[in-house]
Amino acid sequence: MEFINNVHGVFLGSFALWVGVATALLFLCFGFWGAPFWMWSLVTIVALLGFKAPLALVGIVAAFSILFIVKPIRAALISSVVMKIMKAMKLIPQISQTERTALEAGVVWVEQDLFSGQPNFNKIMSEDYPDLTAEEQAFVDGPVEEVCAMADDWDIHQRKFGIF
Repeated sequence: MEFINNVHGVFLGSFALWVGVATALLFLCFGFWGAPFWMWSLVTIVALLGFKAPLALVGIVAAFSILFIVKPIRAALISSVVMKIMKAMKLIPQISQTERTALEAGVVWVEQDLFSGQPNFNKIMSEDYPDLTAEEQAFVDGPVEEVCAMADDWDIHQRKFGIF
């Protein structure tokens, strides 16, 4: 408790404005670089103590921080309750048969890279793609080629953009 009394209000003084600006900049940097929640909590508690916030407020922030930082506590007290409420309100969408099949297959192939937001195109391009079956190849060589031969790129372009 003596430690808390020693640091309580340490940021107040002639340089309080600069410490406040530095604290605000630190929070902006945390947001920009995506700092983990435990780091946000630590800096928030230090700032509250340093700027002489009521100790009850510091305790509340510390309690909420622990509640959300410690995974087993969060899972038992927060996540399970939120999931029960979401299920009761039917906010969780049903998994389609295609999604269920993909999940049960256990592989995500190139979709993992595509949906990650940072696809590795070299990896995707180096993947082995299966060959078409004889029936699929016959379809591509027959009806698909016939339709493509009937299409006129210049005419399609002119009609699409309304240039006559």
